[in-house]
Formats: sequence, C-alpha cells, structure tokens
Amino acid sequence: MRTGWRSQRAPLLFRLWDKFSHWGEENGLQSIIPQALHLGLAGYPFVFADMIGGNNYGALQADKELLIRWTELNAALPAMQFSIAPWGFDEETTAICRRYALLHQELAPVIDQAAREAVSIGTPIVRPLSWHWDDERAHQCSDQFLVGDAYCVAPVMTAGARSRDVLLPPGTWRDYWTDQRWDGPTLIHRYEAPLDRLPLFHREA
Repeated sequence: MRTGWRSQRAPLLFRLWDKFSHWGEENGLQSIIPQALHLGLAGYPFVFADMIGGNNYGALQADKELLIRWTELNAALPAMQFSIAPWGFDEETTAICRRYALLHQELAPVIDQAAREAVSIGTPIVRPLSWHWDDERAHQCSDQFLVGDAYCVAPVMTAGARSRDVLLPPGTWRDYWTDQRWDGPTLIHRYEAPLDRLPLFHREA
C-alpha cells in the first residue's frame, strides 16, 4: 500500500513513495530513515523503503557507490527489493550486495521478533534512538535507527564517506564485524566504514 488512513491495524506492508536515485534528503537515500521512523511512530510498523538504489528516473541514475550504500541500509529494514541489478556494475558490487542480502536473512529473527511485538503491543520495528533514551542527541538523530531493541544501525549516507560518527544509546554494544565493545551512551568519532561495511552494533546488555 502507498497511503493509509486509520488503517494501523490492517495487515499491510506500506511502501514509501518512489525514491529518486540520489543521496539527498529530497526523496533520495537520506529521506528513507526519517520517513520509516515517522511511519513507525504513527502506527505503521511494516515499512518497505521502495527499490534499492531508487528508480533511475531521468538524469538521476544510481552509481555503484549509491547502490551499495542503499543496499546496506535496506539490509536492516523489514523488506528488500532490487530493481537495479548489482551485476550490472561489477563483481565487487555483486559480492557486496549479495553479502547484505544474506545479512538481511541473518537479521530475520530479530526483525521477526520486533514484528511480533508490533502486532501485540504496537511498537515500531524500526525505532528512533530516543525510543528508550530521552536525550537531545537521540531526538535529533535522523540518520541512525534501532531494529527492535537488539541492533543499532548507522548507515553511511554521504557520497565518498569512508567513516562516520556513531551515537550509541545506553547499554553495552558489540560491533557486529569486529566484536569490539562499547559502553553507551557514547559517541564514536569517525568510525571506519569502508564501502563494504555497514556500521552495525548488537546490544548485549
């Protein structure tokens, strides 16, 4: 479904509006997290973020980097759909996108648990950092999200970036890739995020 009115209890997957193939907040990659969080807080937890890489409308065409970063973000959302074929770029793009399709499967039990909570008590699957943390930094954060209470996701949303600052809420967090642990709340400055890495952290306590 694309629109809804007083249908929060309906068994529907809501799809965000067609995305443009660019990085910005104007219906591009950077618009996905704020829109998904907004829908979840409005009572629509089952959110589909449209096609990975956008729709390649007109002069706006996804390049390799945009497609990969878009795939990394969508791997932690409830649903994924490829329209632009990764193998239309090169072997590296294909391998990275495949890895994140597999990561989506690895995260399926956590997404499933959050979906069950959404049905039973109405909590979003994709949650803002402020869900359990009443802090100004958390309320202002529009480029990170929680998957249930188990994972903190901080996608790279800027072209050419190979690092980013990551804000971790209270708790003990383990880096999905390196097993390094942090005690939150904390701000990790310039967390290394090469093209094949989605900053992803699992809550241990």
